[in-house]
Amino acid sequence: MQYSSFRRLRDAVPRLDARTVGALCLLLALDLGIFGDALFSARPIVPSQEKRDADNYFAPMREFAYAEMAKGNVPLWNPYSFSGTPCLAACQPAVFYPLNLHYLILSVSKAISLEVVIHMFLIGAFTFAWARYWKMPRAAATYAGALMMFCGPYALRILAGHFSLTSAWPWAILALLCVDAYIDSRRLVYALAGAGALALAILAGHPQAAVESGFVLAIYAALRCAQSGAWLRAAPGMAIFAVVPPLLAAVQLFPALEIIQETTRSAGMNYDAATSFSLPPENLLTAFAPFLFGDSESLPYWGRWLFWEATAYVGITTLALVSLGIVYGRERARWIWLGMAALIVMIALGRYTPVFGILLRIVPGFDLFRGPGKFTIFAVMFIAMLAAAGARELLQSPRRTWIFALVFTVLAATQFALAFVVRRAFADGGWAEMLSSIRPDWEQIKRLPENFPFASAQFAAYSLLIASASSTVVAVLLTAAAKWRRCAFALIAFGIFELVGFAWCSRSTVDISEMVNPDVGTTYSNLPDGTRIMDRRIGLNLMPWRVRNVWGYDPIMLKRYRDLVRYAPAFNMESIDMDHNIDVSERILAMVNCAFVVDSRTGERRKTRAIENPLPRFSFPSRVVVEPDEEKRLDMIHSETFDPRETVVLETTQEYVPSGGTIRGKVEVSEESTDALTLKIDLESDAVLLMADAYAKGWKVDRIDESPQPRYSVIPANHALRGISLSAGHHRIRLRYSPTSYVIGFWTTMLALPVFIFILSYAWWRRWRRPAEE
Repeated sequence: MQYSSFRRLRDAVPRLDARTVGALCLLLALDLGIFGDALFSARPIVPSQEKRDADNYFAPMREFAYAEMAKGNVPLWNPYSFSGTPCLAACQPAVFYPLNLHYLILSVSKAISLEVVIHMFLIGAFTFAWARYWKMPRAAATYAGALMMFCGPYALRILAGHFSLTSAWPWAILALLCVDAYIDSRRLVYALAGAGALALAILAGHPQAAVESGFVLAIYAALRCAQSGAWLRAAPGMAIFAVVPPLLAAVQLFPALEIIQETTRSAGMNYDAATSFSLPPENLLTAFAPFLFGDSESLPYWGRWLFWEATAYVGITTLALVSLGIVYGRERARWIWLGMAALIVMIALGRYTPVFGILLRIVPGFDLFRGPGKFTIFAVMFIAMLAAAGARELLQSPRRTWIFALVFTVLAATQFALAFVVRRAFADGGWAEMLSSIRPDWEQIKRLPENFPFASAQFAAYSLLIASASSTVVAVLLTAAAKWRRCAFALIAFGIFELVGFAWCSRSTVDISEMVNPDVGTTYSNLPDGTRIMDRRIGLNLMPWRVRNVWGYDPIMLKRYRDLVRYAPAFNMESIDMDHNIDVSERILAMVNCAFVVDSRTGERRKTRAIENPLPRFSFPSRVVVEPDEEKRLDMIHSETFDPRETVVLETTQEYVPSGGTIRGKVEVSEESTDALTLKIDLESDAVLLMADAYAKGWKVDRIDESPQPRYSVIPANHALRGISLSAGHHRIRLRYSPTSYVIGFWTTMLALPVFIFILSYAWWRRWRRPAEE
């Protein structure tokens, strides 16, 4: 009986024999070889380029969010950016993501580095498992895993500091594996595991990655069902994939869905905004020559958009293996993989093909995001499977490779010739003309060196020469593999070397202790309570000192506040651009209790500009104007005659309003946290309390003691700030940010999670009780 139980348990779990463990250890070793220095360094460094999202956003935001979580406070509100803005609903703090719990005990630099290492290994391990599910040899599956870890669309996101993206993408691969396993077996455990993977993709903190993962998964599942003829039998599992993830991630998803209605993205983006950061057609050449347009380190990237958004590197070896997989692969699913890769590349091209424009009109949610180039990573997922299939054919039937050796010999010669064409184009002046056509604004980029045209031509030529050399090696090894099987392993090893070499050349680290001069943070942290500054440098670099900023850097921005600060009669309200060098009138800055404007170049105190007589955080204007029309209201607030000390503009009529004359009142803050503050207010007459804090619908008011009025509510005042209508007397009230969506989402997750765990455990137990079919 004991032996039978052991055998069932053995058959119910993936078989981790010595060679499988060895392959996974190799992937982990390569991962640590790239980023181990950041993880184990005594300095506070993280794997990213300087002045990118790592030090501009994730380091200060994660430090703030998890410091609050360690104190037992879920940070629903961030009082330090944009005069206050939602925190949890922004998603990217990822405070409920289980794999980020190490932020509670480690320093933020070590926590970020560990997050990068964990998820780079996971994307490789999940790809390895997916390839092994399709009976690929371990060497082929290892190559597929290495391809996902070190390809351009993934590795370069780490360079950019896009950690929520690199944490969300691995779960898409696990979900794809579960789709295959469920359709083939129709066992509940696989549908539940895939749904859990999608829930983790949501909790990882990047809504766009979660939406795109669901979209790709839906198309793949439909194609696999059509291929297997299992539409009706697979329907229950597909319903689980659709319904369960939002329930498990409701604690984060529901607040995000609610707050989006109050942000600059609420009306959706226009076509130009949504298709920004598309994959340019010419950048398809970066699939084998990644530094053709610069590398952003040794040479500024001069192609369209950004280096990490528009580099599709997969390597020369991958191109060879994919070709073998398409022609000689045995799986019928390879045509689905090929079709998915081709479709996704068309989507990633964005504005350069009509495909994305069609999807933008018919797929809900697509108009909330920009950057179609992010889809490229999903194409690589299917390319990795084709490459694994090709590697298997190379290992098992090497005699059929001579024709591909000939093709790559021709490719090597072509790349070699192109390198000389590039140099000739520079000598003829055609190179500079091409630069201007690709980047019309490049002449205005004053930071580029004077010899940039020559340097960029040299760099492109060298990149093509390296690609030519790689193609030559691939051609030689393909030829040799027909006689010596070891050369097939050598080709796989060379392909991994190619990928790791690219990742190594593209890596960088930044010391997050140098984000901002400590003297600046210390100086401004000593400002009177509630007083703000406007730091126009990109990033949240003053958050470690808990300095309140009028501006900020965040994926979401409250529309009311944006309209107040950046309003102009001809302003394009569809824009979501957060320009950090904007000019804001001193009257508006004074209205939001701003005392200083920090110079956008240096950030030094001696370079700041003081704002005269800023409005206190709490005030009682003597006159109320009710204006329900948004445009008229903003015109009134921005007019030269408007004085916020004397007048407050409301949108609806209130019960308690001043009758004129000076309002005698006193406000005392007795307690304050990120999401709540307790006020003691004494008033001699009815008034409207104007708070120089940003308004959002989730703010509520609770009575603490007996008070002179039966109910309170937070209302928008001066379009984007908070107001409370108060009667004469003594008030002791507590303002708290508690959106209804969070309360519903929290209890939805708390109820769904134990039910999910119970059903998953039961399904796995049943799988354990029934020996796996051979």
